[in-house]
Amino acid sequence: MGCGNSFVARSIIQAKQILDSIVLEPGLSKSNLLEGMWEATQQLLRCENAYFKIFDETMSLIAECDELIERSKAKTSIPSLPQVGELEERVGSFLGSAKRCLEKTHSLLSIFYACPDFGSNFRSYRDWMRAHRGDSKQVLDLLDQDKDWIRFISEARNALPINHARQFFLLEVQNFNLEPGNKFSPPSWRHDLSDRGGPVQTYWSDIVKDMEIHMHNLLTFLEEIFLLSARNCCNQTLPFKFDVYKKSTEQISEDCPVLYFAQAERREA
Repeated sequence: MGCGNSFVARSIIQAKQILDSIVLEPGLSKSNLLEGMWEATQQLLRCENAYFKIFDETMSLIAECDELIERSKAKTSIPSLPQVGELEERVGSFLGSAKRCLEKTHSLLSIFYACPDFGSNFRSYRDWMRAHRGDSKQVLDLLDQDKDWIRFISEARNALPINHARQFFLLEVQNFNLEPGNKFSPPSWRHDLSDRGGPVQTYWSDIVKDMEIHMHNLLTFLEEIFLLSARNCCNQTLPFKFDVYKKSTEQISEDCPVLYFAQAERREA
């Protein structure tokens, strides 16, 4: 997987470039941070792999479904629609890797701020940061604003019927399905996680589109946790300060689409 992949570029490669450009507080290990970023990146790439398996098969079967329905319009019935193979298992793989990605991302807070490792108890990270690092307002705001979709990822895999589903704690997955009016719906899902205080979605939504959103959220969350924390944890005793900046569109390389860079500036007298 080359650095032309935006997930790779904006996670481990971007982190390496920024760490090479800053001086951290004494005691912070750049190698530990890079190892943590790489572990999160690996889980993100596993999400991408599960997503593409569903995406590729879905795209190839859409045309087949169209043709099947068109040929069957003059008949009294429509044959069974083709199905994406092992759909529920692939959904489970995606959600499992997504949750592990979130665990690895949150564990960066343990390295940057020396908070306890709470594993998948993501709320405890928010509570600890609020109690002990209230000065890191941007990180706290990020944890708060993203808590709802993080909660969904945290619970969803266990709510699959092949795992620990039960009433009011269920993630339903539906393959290609015939709809009224000679139409069909692509692979979709809905959920009710209310038994554990989670969200409820009563309508079926497109799995491929939703997974794209989740991957964007995972990457952006990992990127922002690292960038904000690296900026917060720069050495403040030096005669120059460090900050992180976003590249202009013209500065972003297609070969390695890193978005942010760090730069040192002399402190004002």
